[in-house]
Amino acid sequence: MAEKRDNTEKVKRIEDYRQTKPPQLDLFQHIPLKDDAARYSNLMNFYDTIPKYVDHTPKREAGKYLPELEREFMYQAKKYKVRLNPARVQDKDGNGIEYYPGKKEEIIEDALRKIAMKSGSDFMFFDEQAGIRFTLYQLQKELKENKCSASIDEIKHSLKICAKSVMEIEPQDGGKDEFTLIAPLFQTLLLNDRTQYEDGNKWCFARFHPLVTRAIQKKAFRLYDYKKGMALKSTLSSYIFKRLSFNFTQASLWQPYGILLTTLVRDAGLDPDQPLWRNFEKVKKAVAELQKQKVVEEAIYEREKAGRKLVEVKITLTTTHEFSSTIKAANYSKNKILEKGGSWKK
Repeated sequence: MAEKRDNTEKVKRIEDYRQTKPPQLDLFQHIPLKDDAARYSNLMNFYDTIPKYVDHTPKREAGKYLPELEREFMYQAKKYKVRLNPARVQDKDGNGIEYYPGKKEEIIEDALRKIAMKSGSDFMFFDEQAGIRFTLYQLQKELKENKCSASIDEIKHSLKICAKSVMEIEPQDGGKDEFTLIAPLFQTLLLNDRTQYEDGNKWCFARFHPLVTRAIQKKAFRLYDYKKGMALKSTLSSYIFKRLSFNFTQASLWQPYGILLTTLVRDAGLDPDQPLWRNFEKVKKAVAELQKQKVVEEAIYEREKAGRKLVEVKITLTTTHEFSSTIKAANYSKNKILEKGGSWKK
């Protein structure tokens, strides 16, 4: 009698991964200002400039299905296209509903990266990819400390969206060093079911996107005000804040940052089919939130019209002294990395 074969795919356990701690992890976790270490985290070059979060979900087909979302953006004067395939997550009745990653998922991902930076965290490379072992209680506590409280079920839901939302990043300008990369926001996610984590203290495991790993390997990350970022309510205000943190290297109140509205529409993932004035209203609302959070001191809008139609707005942002101080800390951290032989692509 032939032996019956077990075709069930075996789930890889955490201990089955090759676990290493390359020296770049020490640099990633290093925060020069120890007295205020809880305030800071790292942004990842390239990855954190991709417009991958969605503020508003369009109407679902049959109440369940979402289309593939396509966006274009520029990074270091190169044009890219990102296609975002929504995550399908079961509701409490077992129905598969599709979701794009939104502000909740951005907060979850930023909080996990912050936990990874803390001393004593189980942050390392698992099969050469950056990942972290954590508990749902640990993540819930981090969110609560930053006034982003969520239930265990809500956290689990967002983690699944991150693990099932697949990005396809395709260069548009060609070049021998360019690539097309297809991967979910979390490359791997292991969750214990509810019967195993009633106290929230059972271990979970996530491996970050390959571009996060690449940024750590290349030492291409930048310090930013994590607590300020967690306080922002929309993906657009968060995008502008992170863009300022990346690009505003001259920490001076007297050197404002300028950007065109059409650039923001393209790079921040706003709907290009919407009238420009409507996207302008969204940008003004996001900037007002940045002013409320003491990131932006003053905003000047210079409108350009063709007849009565709005065709462009030059936006000039003057940052606050508080934000400038954070940028100075980021530049100090950058210089320390360079002293250790790191590389930094602007």
